[in-house]
Amino acid sequence: EFYTALKSQSTELPASSTTLILDTCNAEAFIENFDNLPFVYDAESITITSNTASESSPPFDQLIAVAASRTNEKAGTFDNCGALTFFLTDYLRLNPDASAEDVLRDLDAKCQGQPDESKRQHPQIRARYALTGPLRL
Repeated sequence: EFYTALKSQSTELPASSTTLILDTCNAEAFIENFDNLPFVYDAESITITSNTASESSPPFDQLIAVAASRTNEKAGTFDNCGALTFFLTDYLRLNPDASAEDVLRDLDAKCQGQPDESKRQHPQIRARYALTGPLRL
């Protein structure tokens, strides 16, 4: 139900731009079947998963999902917050003009740099349209 509501709300409401932050274990599993998020940003690459993906974004019709972890992967905590939330807000506060790729590289470096291997995770960003310019939440 949530997926259906999110999918329709972001295209039916005028001037809507929605960002979904999933700072939880197995977060990728929740968004991997969203058929309207063809742009996949991870630390290794940017992938376009659909031939119908549009490089240009109509104003205010963007849907962005930020996943803390891959399917079957734990999401760690840092300073009593989800690691993704803590690192994401900290980085954007210090770097307000950072691109999605910059943000993801920083998140991945911090998540992979955790001394406890069980707390390492692989964040990912998915979007309806290509993310150009600064990442805004």
